[in-house]
Amino acid sequence: MTRALRVYSLTLLALLLAAWLSLLAFSQHPLMLSGLWQGDDMPALIVRDVRLPRMLVCALVGVGLGMAGSLLQAVTRNALASPHVLGINQGAGLFVALSLGVLQSWQLPTLAMACAGATLSGALVMLLSGLHRGRASGVRLVLSGVALSSLLAAMTDGAVMLNDELGVSIVAFMAGSVDGMTWQQVAGLWPWVLGATLGALLLAHPLNLLQLGDEAAHALGLKTRTVSVLCALLVVVVTGVVVTYVGAIPFVCLIVPHTARALLGRQDYRLVLPLAGLLGSTLMLLSDALSRLVSYPFESPVGIVTALIGAPFFLYLTWKQRR
Repeated sequence: MTRALRVYSLTLLALLLAAWLSLLAFSQHPLMLSGLWQGDDMPALIVRDVRLPRMLVCALVGVGLGMAGSLLQAVTRNALASPHVLGINQGAGLFVALSLGVLQSWQLPTLAMACAGATLSGALVMLLSGLHRGRASGVRLVLSGVALSSLLAAMTDGAVMLNDELGVSIVAFMAGSVDGMTWQQVAGLWPWVLGATLGALLLAHPLNLLQLGDEAAHALGLKTRTVSVLCALLVVVVTGVVVTYVGAIPFVCLIVPHTARALLGRQDYRLVLPLAGLLGSTLMLLSDALSRLVSYPFESPVGIVTALIGAPFFLYLTWKQRR
């Protein structure tokens, strides 16, 4: 059995365990799958109408974030790149907060606002770090992202303070929450994630060529700027969609690509991208289960759990890059 096959097999087992925990664990009612579609008792209703759509949303968000992080790190060739670290999440969050609060009377489409915010913040980070002129250093890229994130977070707080009625709900939403997910959210989310996944997989081979360097990639006939633009477009769309549905989920995009590459032992994006999607789903499902355990019988935003996991990992990566 090859290493990749073993890794994928173990990841699928971990995904199934995480899905079981997300679906059935940590409930005040004893939950089970028997009679799921026929029963009308409280446990069956909880599983069918609350836990199952919530689990599917977590899985879909994990796939999208895992692949978005892999694409961003591949195209920037920087191990510290992720939508949260670079302020792309915060940009999308600011525009969502504006559409729900200050600009609510304008009835602007939330998804379009989130994508616009993600695009704007991503472009600003590229300009500040010098990434548009070539490969920026890891420290400069992170410092630009942290500075922009702080600014956007302050602006988001200001937007929330200007709307007292929706302030609490906006803050809770931006913390990253999958509470209250329904089948309507599942139906709205899966086409975006499926489209982004197919697009990412089509870019796997060009990304492999891109890792050889710009000159070598050009010599092999690769249009590097086109690949970079397509990857950036996918990252912006996925970030905007995720923030629209569940708020800003931090650090999943950072942790998952590193884990996928470490498990596989190579940077073949034909293998890394699908594995990153599976690992992203696993992490989101585990974080969902843990978010119910932390303050049981109450619930915490899933974004808090991913932040608690991801922040030490980010510090480790920063220390490792300095060495």
